[in-house]
Amino acid sequence: MINIINRYKKLRIVIAHLLAPNPSLFDIWIDTLTNLKNENVWFDIAALPWFISGESYPFSTTISFLAHAKNIVGAEHLIWGSDSPILLTIATYEQLLEYVITSNIFKNSELEKVMCKNAEVVYKI
Repeated sequence: MINIINRYKKLRIVIAHLLAPNPSLFDIWIDTLTNLKNENVWFDIAALPWFISGESYPFSTTISFLAHAKNIVGAEHLIWGSDSPILLTIATYEQLLEYVITSNIFKNSELEKVMCKNAEVVYKI
């Protein structure tokens, strides 16, 4: 992946599910996220609560992973997604929105990027 990122600088790359974080592999996740950080790489945060097995709303561990990701790659490289309908088995659509919005991780301008503007940039919409 790093070779592709470095070779195709104009290619917009979205890596799904924020690398599917697993609390037992936290250090590996941090290293991988750090190594993949690049101006042409974004990470969607869809299904993030799904990967933190057994966690229920308000997803405190998920929020912790999201905060680490923001600190590493920046809010401008994160894209919200719901991954519905499968995530509706663990939370309502409103909760999937709310945990990000009320997490206090993002300033309003950053939240707008994560929830909308970054996708517009990546997908040219």
